[in-house]
Amino acid sequence: MNSLLRQLKKTEPAGFFIRATRPGKAETTYQTLKDLRDSPELLESDTSNTTATTLEVVYEVDLAGKFSGRKVFVEELEKAVPHFYQEAGQLLKAWAPLPLKISKAESELKVRGEEPALER
Repeated sequence: MNSLLRQLKKTEPAGFFIRATRPGKAETTYQTLKDLRDSPELLESDTSNTTATTLEVVYEVDLAGKFSGRKVFVEELEKAVPHFYQEAGQLLKAWAPLPLKISKAESELKVRGEEPALER
């Protein structure tokens, strides 16, 4: 979660939300980006201890009465998609685990033919 918030630190938070999905029937949580910057724990589930397996960045635009005509809806959509990409999409990178670290003492053991213990 913190990694995602760091990636979105320059994003203007208006209209942006984060959805955390958990496996099975566990609760899905949904919070504004603005609120999560102040309190990341808001995305935790009150009803489940299950860890979220998916985090989604969601951009919502209130189109209220703009569904009256196709042209207006399409124009609003054509504004929203580039805005989402500019504010968030281009900043996101997939999470990857940190590479294993080998200390200098462990690498010396390796040179002598002994197996070092790897840690993350």
